[in-house]
Amino acid sequence: MLCTIENVCDYSLDSICIGVVNNRSICVCPLDKFGPRCYLMRTTCVSHLYSNNSRCIPHDEKNSEMEYVCLCSQGYMSSRCENLETKIEFHFAKSISIPQMIFIHFVYFPPESSPLPKIPPDPIQVTIMSKLKFHESSTTVYYGGAFHLVFVEFYQQYYLALLQHNFTSVINISTSIIPEHQCFSIKDLFTVDIRILSRWHRAKKYHIPFDYPSTYRCLGYNYCENNGQCFQDNNTCPTLSACLCKECYYGGRCQFTTTGFGLSLDDILGYNIWPSVPFSRQPIVVKITTAFTVLIFVIAIINSILSIITFQRRDHLK
Repeated sequence: MLCTIENVCDYSLDSICIGVVNNRSICVCPLDKFGPRCYLMRTTCVSHLYSNNSRCIPHDEKNSEMEYVCLCSQGYMSSRCENLETKIEFHFAKSISIPQMIFIHFVYFPPESSPLPKIPPDPIQVTIMSKLKFHESSTTVYYGGAFHLVFVEFYQQYYLALLQHNFTSVINISTSIIPEHQCFSIKDLFTVDIRILSRWHRAKKYHIPFDYPSTYRCLGYNYCENNGQCFQDNNTCPTLSACLCKECYYGGRCQFTTTGFGLSLDDILGYNIWPSVPFSRQPIVVKITTAFTVLIFVIAIINSILSIITFQRRDHLK
C-alpha cells in the first residue's frame, strides 16, 4: 500500500522551506531569525545601534567571534558606519577625451618606526575603479584610507591628481585632470643616449608604476563581448565590475559597435545624443544640427507655399 500522506513544511512565513527530511523541515531563515523553523528572533542588531542608512548583519555565534557586522552605505565607514569617508571629485579638462572607466591609485608612505637609518617601509598602494557615463565629464569616489599621492589611469596614461606631503583627513576634495599633470614616459622625456645609462635602469619602468592585479580581472568568467577586458573591484566579493572596450566598441558589455556606420545623420549623431538628458544640456553639435535641420524644413515649407501660389495663376499655366 502506497503512502499518501504528504510532508508539509512547518516554518516561519518569512522563511523559505527547501524540503523535509525525516519529518523535519529544512528552512532558510531571514537575517534576523534563526532556529530549525526560523521562529527565533536575533536580538544582536536590535541591541546595537547603527546609523547612516547602514544595515546590520548578525553573525552565527558558532562560526564567528563577531556578533554582527555593519554594511555601510556609500560615504561611510568603521564598525558602526559612524565615520565619513573622503569624498573626491575628479573633473576632466575639455581637451581630454573622456574615458569609459578609470583606475584610481592611492599611494600612502607609512612613517618609519625607528629613528635609526634603515630601509624605509614600502609604500602602500590601493587601486579602485570608477565608471563614467557617456555624457559625464566628472566622477566621484569615496575612500576611507590615508594617502599622499593619487594617480588616475586611463588609455594607458597616468595623471597626477592629488599630492599632499602630510596626510590630512579632509571630507570633500575636488581636483581636475589636466594635460599638464600627465606623467610622461622617459621615452618622451630623454634621448636614447641618456636612457641607456645604467643609473636609469632602475627607473626604466617608472611610467608603468601601477599594475591592476590580475586577480581583479574577472578570472574564470568574462561577460564582456567583442574581446573586451573585464575588471572587478574585489576578487572574493566584488561589488562593481566594468568592461574596458576596444576601439570601435562601446556599451556596458562592449556589445555595440560603430563599425559599418554610414553617412546618414542618424549614424553620425547617434553616438553624440545623450539619452534622458534635456535638449538644453545636449552637446553643441546636436544643437547646431537640430537648428540647421529646422531651418531647412522651414525654407522647404516656404518654398512649397510659394510654388503653390505661383502655379495657381492662369498666366503661368499657359
